[in-house]
Amino acid sequence: MIRIGLWLFQALLRLMPGDLRDAPGEAMLEDLEAFKRWGRASISLGLVGIGSAGVYLPGAAAQTDSSLVVSGQAARSGGEPIPGCEVLLVGTNRQAACDDSGRFVLRGLSVGGGVIQIRKIGFRPLFLRVSSADAMVPIHAVLEPGVARLPDLVVEARNAKPVRYAWTTKYDDFFKRQRIRGGTFLTQEMIDARPRMRTIELLQGIPGIRTSIRPPGAVDGSVVDIARCSGFPPKINVYVDGTKLIPDRIGEQQGTGFDPKDPALKDPQGYADRRSLRGIVGEMLDRINPAQIELIEVYRGVSDLPGEFHDDNCAAIVIWTK
Repeated sequence: MIRIGLWLFQALLRLMPGDLRDAPGEAMLEDLEAFKRWGRASISLGLVGIGSAGVYLPGAAAQTDSSLVVSGQAARSGGEPIPGCEVLLVGTNRQAACDDSGRFVLRGLSVGGGVIQIRKIGFRPLFLRVSSADAMVPIHAVLEPGVARLPDLVVEARNAKPVRYAWTTKYDDFFKRQRIRGGTFLTQEMIDARPRMRTIELLQGIPGIRTSIRPPGAVDGSVVDIARCSGFPPKINVYVDGTKLIPDRIGEQQGTGFDPKDPALKDPQGYADRRSLRGIVGEMLDRINPAQIELIEVYRGVSDLPGEFHDDNCAAIVIWTK
């Protein structure tokens, strides 16, 4: 109806006598021609240019019209279609996907135009600025192959151990308990830095442990005292490669209900037996060649003891050999 009204108004002007159709009238005809052309272009693009009362609404041009679409095809430089591409309208949540032939249809382009991004793994993303006029012509988007840089991968090792122990599982439990930090752990580097003529010397300097070293073979033996495990006879177990050692001289006596308060221990012979009991830990440590030691664990109280080393004792010295 708008176009009919414009045509009638134009016809009336052309039927006017020459003296009435002056230069202003001719100028009005030219304006009407331009207005008709603008009206046809606006209608063909699906824009809302004229209101229901025949009034132009400039605010409508800034809105997004879901009927205004951008279509096209994504392909390689040789023309081979690229299926599965993502097509995004930058700055909005509007997106579309390419079909098996690489074709796409993206709805919701703003009247003022916008920027679309076409991307797929293995290709460089393509950014295109489009306007409302591009809604009339399909877009031929050429994607160039490219290497997508992924975020840096950070690997955090669990149950990690030094690389030099990667070939064996013998010491895995040592490093597992070391992470819990319930005791004192001596690594190979720490052992190498200590004097080691005798194994008992490796315990010197550990907080809460006091050693009294006697010559090898002495009757009373070397003594290891642990502040949090000071009972008598000593309840300090010694393990080698996970196996518990048994004292040579008094192991059987301990297992038959030995009573440290026995009055017999007050006589000279009993006193000697008491000294021997105190030296049982040192005697067991002297059996181990310090040059063959790889790792050491020391647990100085009941609360520190792992379940595998808890055997009615209050402390443990765990030695791992090479």
